[in-house]
Amino acid sequence: MNLDIPRGTRPTNDKMAILLAELMAATATTKERRAGFWIPIHWQQWRKILGSRYKATIREATAAGYVETNDRYSVGRFPKSYRLAKRYRRPKTRPYTLPRTRSTASRIRIDETDSVGRLLVDQFKRVRLTGTASGWDGFCAAQIRAGSFYATRCQYGRFHSTFTGLKRAVRSQLTVNGQQLFEIDVANCQPLILGLLATHNNRHNPQPDTQPTTKTDTTNSTYSICRAFLTDQNITNYIELCERGKLYEHLQERCRGQLTLRDCIPADRWHRYGADRPLSRKDVKRQFLVMLFADVATTRRMPMFDLVATEWSALADFIIDAKRDCYQNLARDCQQLESRLMIDGAAGSLLAEPSIPIVTIHDAILTTAAHIPAVESAVIAEFGRLGVTPKIMPARY
Repeated sequence: MNLDIPRGTRPTNDKMAILLAELMAATATTKERRAGFWIPIHWQQWRKILGSRYKATIREATAAGYVETNDRYSVGRFPKSYRLAKRYRRPKTRPYTLPRTRSTASRIRIDETDSVGRLLVDQFKRVRLTGTASGWDGFCAAQIRAGSFYATRCQYGRFHSTFTGLKRAVRSQLTVNGQQLFEIDVANCQPLILGLLATHNNRHNPQPDTQPTTKTDTTNSTYSICRAFLTDQNITNYIELCERGKLYEHLQERCRGQLTLRDCIPADRWHRYGADRPLSRKDVKRQFLVMLFADVATTRRMPMFDLVATEWSALADFIIDAKRDCYQNLARDCQQLESRLMIDGAAGSLLAEPSIPIVTIHDAILTTAAHIPAVESAVIAEFGRLGVTPKIMPARY
């Protein structure tokens, strides 16, 4: 069996080659990881992949300069994270031949108890990719054509696969039985999920910064939200804007005459020849998402946060409250709820019908033209269990 490992590496044994191939495949799944974001992998997963002496393999690869290890824990609960060293974090590979007896070479890292994940993996063999691609897209395209698929679930429920890292232009070349796949997703999905998390909080008067807070728990929460529980009119108005897919347009209008691009960029990062201009919808969306996932200090400094606090004070309080113990918690909670809705919920219900082709890209689902209505209905039904009706974007491609 051949593995694709970073070009320039010289693994001293099969386990190191498997380690490098694993990180290479994981790096390809998101643009953030390609840029150097850390990849969280639980020690139990390494034990399954590399065996009981996995630590020695990782130490050896680190000493050789192939792998970098982040030894910091997140609030003491999450495993270490890893990434390829920068010089090897490129879509340039070379083959490494493994003995056929090495079953650990499989890149399907889905637990046997994850029925939805296993069904999504079963869908892979139906998908074909036409056309060509370069860079990391070319790396993923080669994996798809070779049938060497990668799939895993992170500890926050997200389903990462060979398909999730593809750019939209390349995803438009995916087919099943000669039929093009179309992408269906939810308008204002992340802001809507934020609003739903805020309603889970059930506490619109957070404690002052000096007092301890209780982190929103989405892991064990049930689908119990309905309109009757949205007692804060402030947050209800926000959620209604998200349902209509008009949040960014609303914020853009509120910025008009008040904020420009220069206001949203730190002074030390503004190019001296840069031209100032009003904020576009894309600028507003980018600023909102940065505000959502940045650390507390950065969030508080952002003009976008001031605007949100003016419009929806309870929502702004929730954002700070959810980040207080560890700012990454809010992003993780959003990912958990997104996965429950789109992967375990909507995709899970669709997979009960084997004839419907499904490929998931986090908060989007790809299917053929004939099955677009079924996918849209499944997504709306899943969000409906939380008392909201999202706007489904027109199928792309």
